[in-house]
Order: sequence, then structure tokens, then C-alpha cells
Amino acid sequence: MVDYVSSRPPGGETAMIRPTKNSERQADKESTMTTMTVYAARSDNYFSGMPELHVDHVWLHSANPFHNWNCFGRGVSSIGAPSSRRLFSVSGNVEWLAAVYGSRSEGQGSEQPAAGIVNNVGGVCQNVANRLLAMTEDNPDVSSADGNPLVVLAFGKYGIDVPGFKRLLRETARELNARKEGTVVVSDEELDRTIRNVDKGRSAEAEIKSVLDNLKASVPVQEPIRLDPEKKEAFLSAYSDFQKKRSAKHSEIEAGETKGRDAKKEMQSFLWQEFVPVVRLFRDLVGKDVYDSGVQVLPNSVAKVLSAIQ
Repeated sequence: MVDYVSSRPPGGETAMIRPTKNSERQADKESTMTTMTVYAARSDNYFSGMPELHVDHVWLHSANPFHNWNCFGRGVSSIGAPSSRRLFSVSGNVEWLAAVYGSRSEGQGSEQPAAGIVNNVGGVCQNVANRLLAMTEDNPDVSSADGNPLVVLAFGKYGIDVPGFKRLLRETARELNARKEGTVVVSDEELDRTIRNVDKGRSAEAEIKSVLDNLKASVPVQEPIRLDPEKKEAFLSAYSDFQKKRSAKHSEIEAGETKGRDAKKEMQSFLWQEFVPVVRLFRDLVGKDVYDSGVQVLPNSVAKVLSAIQ
């Protein structure tokens, strides 16, 4: 049974916006705004031996026009399945979203990049979803998905290569606008807003705030999470260093000859060496009870768990 938790109506109505005048030229703002829905499905079967762990695979779906942004794993075929649920719906520029996600990547498996992310190297499904959602005016995210604190800590909110994502946003907007002279598919305002959304959510402080907000919602007893100032400062310093190291490692993998499964193994090895100590510091910062309730993964197991998320 699908759990509908959004107040927004489902569906995919396409709205046309009337032409707008530009001060320098007459331009039609050709808007293909449509409603897309974000779904989540439990991925418990990925983690044998850890029955208490719940991590969600997420994906997005546009009904009209049809798009299956499956984010490396299950997509529209899982809608209505007992393990899947609807998170929310949001409106977006479907033509731009499709260009950023990649037409060859729709409905494909984990070997095909999506929205500029190689699965388990630059991020996972939840990072892909957040990239597409940043392109909408409402700028929601998938922080309500199970396992999101672990994903954000490891790969960031929008995946590792944020500068590459911003280049992808600019390139696809330019290409779409160049197809028809005098036609604007992606406005400057829309592009600038998306870049601001991404920049706002990528700092160490912003990512940690996102994780802490998620944990607050996960703790059964709604009490404030009290952080020791010295421990918080030490953790933020360690996490900022980790951010730099993961960016450098990602660039090294992208520039090298290691591809496919070997690239994923190389990133997993890096996470084992560099991310596990960060997770231990985070557990010490928020406390064992809060960590165990919200993250559910022992520090020594995080690299293995992340490698299985699709």
C-alpha cells in the first residue's frame, strides 16, 4: 500500500506560461512545467545480517510527459508495491530535468551515470534525487528517506562533485535555449536560483544541520539533541577535512583508468579509511542513543552499507 503524505495533488498536468518580453529581445518562455512525484522503497534485503537496518532507495516519476528517473535502481515498476511509498510531489521544468538526468540513463541500472553521478563513486540514489529537486522552485529534499543521515555524511547532499553538477546545469540550460532562436526554455532566474539552492546546501555546516534535523525527527523521544561545543568544533573540523579528501579522491578516480566495479571498490576502500573515523566522531558528538536510533549503522559497517545502496 502506498502511503500518500503530501498535500499536493498527484498527477502530471503540463502548464504553458504566456510569452514574456525581454528588454533586449522578444522571447517566448517555453515552459514545460510538470508535476513529478518522489517515491521511496525499503532496501532491507541489501543488508543480510543487519535486520534492524532500514535504508530507502528513492526515485522520481513524471506522468505527463512520462519520465522514469529511477536513480540507479527500481523505478516506476515499483509504484504501488508493498515496500514503496510516496514521499511528496513537486513541480519542475521537465525538459531541463530530463536533460540534466540524461535521456540514456532513464530506467537504466547502476552502471549508467545519472544527473552527473556515477553510482557509489560520486553519490547514490538519494544524491541524484536531491540534484533534481534543487532545480525546482520549492527546493525540497529527500531527508525524510531512511538512511539519509548516512548518505549526506558520506557523499554530501548533492553528491561529491558539486562544481561538475553546476557545470552540467549551465551547459544543459545553454543547449536547450540554443535549440530555438528567441525561445527561453531555462530562464536566467531559474538557473541562478538552482545554483543558489545547491551552494546553500553544500557547506559542512549546512550538511551537518541537515543530518541533525533528520536525527531529531528520528528520535522516539522528542528531546533536544545537546551538543558539546568542543566536540562539535572538533567534528566540524574533521568533517571539513573529509569533504576535501573525498573531493580529491573522486577527482582522482574520474581522471584515472579505474572504472565500473573497480572504481566503486576504490571509493569503498577510501570510505573505510577516511569516513569511518568521522562517523565515530559523529556518534560521540550526538550520543550513542541518538546515533543508534537515527543512523542504525555501527561505524565499522558504514562503508559496506553505502556500497550496497542503489
